[in-house]
Amino acid sequence: MPLKAIINGQTIISVDFGEKDWEQLKNAFKSKDVSIILPCCGSPAYPRTSKLGTKHFVHKVKGDCNWAPESVDHLKLKEIIYKTCKEKEWNTETEYKSNDWIADVFCYKGDVKFSFEVQLSKQSIDHAIERQRKYNRDGVNAVWLYNGSPNFYKFVNNVPAISLKKNETDSLYYVFPSEEKKIELSSFIKDMLTGNVKYKTRVTLKRKQITKIYKFEVECWRCHRITPVIAPYSSFVTRCGIELFGNMSLSDEDLGKVVSELQRKGVKELSDIGTIKKRFSKTMHESYWSNGCKYCDAIIGEFFLDGDLLDYLNTNQDAKPILNVEFELNNREIKIVDYPHWCFKSDEGFCDE
Repeated sequence: MPLKAIINGQTIISVDFGEKDWEQLKNAFKSKDVSIILPCCGSPAYPRTSKLGTKHFVHKVKGDCNWAPESVDHLKLKEIIYKTCKEKEWNTETEYKSNDWIADVFCYKGDVKFSFEVQLSKQSIDHAIERQRKYNRDGVNAVWLYNGSPNFYKFVNNVPAISLKKNETDSLYYVFPSEEKKIELSSFIKDMLTGNVKYKTRVTLKRKQITKIYKFEVECWRCHRITPVIAPYSSFVTRCGIELFGNMSLSDEDLGKVVSELQRKGVKELSDIGTIKKRFSKTMHESYWSNGCKYCDAIIGEFFLDGDLLDYLNTNQDAKPILNVEFELNNREIKIVDYPHWCFKSDEGFCDE
């Protein structure tokens, strides 16, 4: 059910009509004062309003047209996208037809082009990949809006997809750029058009990180006394706020150095543990920042400490960190290839730039 039609030789978009003008069009159609033709096949059509209030056109006689049926939600989503792009003053058109592809909503400003695809029904991955190939070829930034989780498309095949769901409470549509983020659809589109969000295939760690430090006790392997130790339990964060790469470690050069300095400055939370310093590990054949036994200064190996930390957290559900430590990754921007994601611009910029 298209939003676009040709009325008396002029191409128009249904949702551009106000309520009064739309009623006048309906009356003019009934009295046969206007001719409404669909660009998709040249067939005659009539105006109609969906249950969700979206003005659109319907084939009077469909004939051989291959236009696929669209749900009321599909129509409403096209309306929201179209109006949002128009609001941001982009040249916008629905059911835009290029040489070998048709976009639900297409917009452009200067050399920048966007295609928005609403995909509420199942679609084969091969079809999605082929259509994406054409968009890439023509320099179009595609956005695929999928009902449910699009991870299969997004992560495996670099199709710029995003999960879309309707909130029945407020009847608004929300997208989920990641498991942690939920954004109203029109706000997401505005961020995209203003350059605040881009689809990226690689991630870059944020230079400024923060970690939670926990304190617990372990048995020293050398003197067998119970000694207090500390360990971080936080994931590294990307520039755009995605938590990745598992758990941080005290052996990480930038973190270990900062924690050691805090202890030397007399931070009380670190006063009753062994010295945090670099120790040589016979197992690892290298020196790294580590805990030491409070009594004999034996290195508390990182490998075993990770397991002890998880055991502590699992058996102490109410455990709280003793410190939140901020530190910087000095000249260590880690880039991970093949991690497609929607990247929100931060004060450090986008990932992979």
